[in-house]
Amino acid sequence: MNLISFFPCSFRCSAASAVAKHTYRLLAEICPEWADSLIDHQDANVLYTEHQGIHAIKSPVEGNTIRYEAGQLISTQNTRAAQLIRHGNRMEIINGQNVAIYRDTIRIGTIAGRGVFACLFRY
Repeated sequence: MNLISFFPCSFRCSAASAVAKHTYRLLAEICPEWADSLIDHQDANVLYTEHQGIHAIKSPVEGNTIRYEAGQLISTQNTRAAQLIRHGNRMEIINGQNVAIYRDTIRIGTIAGRGVFACLFRY
């Protein structure tokens, strides 16, 4: 799902960019179609959790909110966080390490802590 296996220090991190380009070149030698399909996932909004998986949502950020459908979510693991996000349809970013999950107008849970990082793209 990603061309790097770590959370970059910034969107402009030259080390992360170099690793991603190197990984892409290696994958493209084996299967160019698969390598190219990874590029499509790179603009997803990502909620990284240290122990509850990584969750990518292909839906735009509107202010501090991401509205989504279950089909727009890709999770690395079927954890409690993944299940919570799947039961919701809206994620509100309180800050980079604290998000609230809603089903319509009802808050159904939060994902927060030192090992939680929201990485958002405004497209």
